[in-house]
Amino acid sequence: MKLRTIEVSKINPSIFNPPSRTVGNSSLDGLRKDIQDRGLIEPITIDKNNVIINGHRRFRCVLDLDWKKVKVIQHDIEQKASDAFFLATNEHTLRMNGAQYLWRYMNKASIPAKYLNMYIKPLEEWLGKKGAWGLFRILIDRNTSPASMHTVMKWYRDYTGQKTKIQMKKLAYYLLNVETFMKTKHAMYNFIPKKHLIDCVENRKKLKASYVNPEERS
Repeated sequence: MKLRTIEVSKINPSIFNPPSRTVGNSSLDGLRKDIQDRGLIEPITIDKNNVIINGHRRFRCVLDLDWKKVKVIQHDIEQKASDAFFLATNEHTLRMNGAQYLWRYMNKASIPAKYLNMYIKPLEEWLGKKGAWGLFRILIDRNTSPASMHTVMKWYRDYTGQKTKIQMKKLAYYLLNVETFMKTKHAMYNFIPKKHLIDCVENRKKLKASYVNPEERS
């Protein structure tokens, strides 16, 4: 591991860095201003081939500021190992959200097994892989976590007994285009009649506040 100064043009982003973390992200405004005012307090970390391990957001700011050279910490490891380092540096800092994990998964990069098995794999099982991947592309475009879809879909399956792939595809369409995740979840939490909820999903109708006592919810 060495601390050195390198030309910015020689640094390469990881191919497994989700673009939404650095492209068109307004959250970089504060970081960019801080780097402009105070300099780069924490060097960018790269592997032996100048691929970024940690610091994609800082690198994006450096590019925006038109820096020619920058300090880096360089490790004697290659891309395959550096991606594991990249994931580890983001796993415990909440810098990577669910949509970004999903992007990595679809690009054959590693993500935490717990997240994969808890949220992504069930959606593939419930929708079929082809249907799930179509959904995943939309969630990535909208920067929406698969955990949100998984939570509402699981509640719906348990609450209504609707579990076929066709029924799940109808629900996915409904949540993406008709009603919000939160309102659908809230309706089930307040015991909306099952028949009314299923009818809304089947016929793509907005939910209305029509709730009942738990004993009468069928």
